[in-house]
Amino acid sequence: MDKNSNQEKHVFVTFFSGEHTQKRITKLCESFNASIYPFPESPVERQEALNQIDERLKTLDAVQIKSEEQQKQILKNLEQNLCQWSAFVVKEKAIFHTLNMFSSDRTSNCRVGEGWVPSRSMGEVHAALSKASRSAKASVPAIAQIMRGGKKKGE
Repeated sequence: MDKNSNQEKHVFVTFFSGEHTQKRITKLCESFNASIYPFPESPVERQEALNQIDERLKTLDAVQIKSEEQQKQILKNLEQNLCQWSAFVVKEKAIFHTLNMFSSDRTSNCRVGEGWVPSRSMGEVHAALSKASRSAKASVPAIAQIMRGGKKKGE
């Protein structure tokens, strides 16, 4: 693929002798917008070009290996926090799901939620509401009111 035009290209090699043939082949290649790469004529120049290419390939391999090591390290660091982040997201989703079930009283700007909790846990509920009120610096404390005689199943 050509980087500039995204056009598919094919590689070919021509062998020829003579300057006249070289000019004709060059004109033909140019008419088809082919890329022409010079080929060293002497064996020493060819060996130097080959050595340069080998050096570039070694450098690219080293860069690729280093990049992969860095990516693995980054992913390893992320992996250590993934469980903690997942638990945080699950808790946040549960909180927002619960908040979405609350009703809003627009006149007094408060939220009303109804639910059930075992009687023995009411102390914990009151403590949690007090803590939430303090951390939110609420002007009015949160209230948990016990409602007796609620509806039974099937009513």
